[in-house]
Amino acid sequence: MKNFTFIVWLCIAVTASCIKISAATEEWSVDGQQMIYQVAADGKGGCVLIRSETNSVFSILWVDKKGAEIYEAVVSNASIISCSNKQLVYSDNLNDSEIVQVDSKGGTTKISKPDEEAYGSYLGNMMPSTVMSDKKGFFAVKMDVLISRQQLVRFSNK
Repeated sequence: MKNFTFIVWLCIAVTASCIKISAATEEWSVDGQQMIYQVAADGKGGCVLIRSETNSVFSILWVDKKGAEIYEAVVSNASIISCSNKQLVYSDNLNDSEIVQVDSKGGTTKISKPDEEAYGSYLGNMMPSTVMSDKKGFFAVKMDVLISRQQLVRFSNK
């Protein structure tokens, strides 16, 4: 009986040592400034975030799957409407209430007409939805409480 128990425990130990334990791995991070308000994954490892600095200046930042900047702009009461790795669409109330489309090279097109106001949901009305994952990984917000700064961090599922 002792030999049988020993063999069972030996088999369990060998099997356990052969199983690959996977854990999320940090890939990159970007400065979230003082506060991150909205995040939208683009489905291919990149994302868009709306953030603000301590002086209440808001910006929208679109980064690719390596964390490199594609587009950045100062915004006011903005919200992300749509995001993929090919385009970003967001609403902004900085100059006029407008909807802006951004291509994957950072070029912008104002979708709304000059004589109309166009809105997505904006921060003054409600906290917009946040999409923080895609099939290869996810995003998380880290806060350094000593200096009151946030970072958006990309993790792989591996």
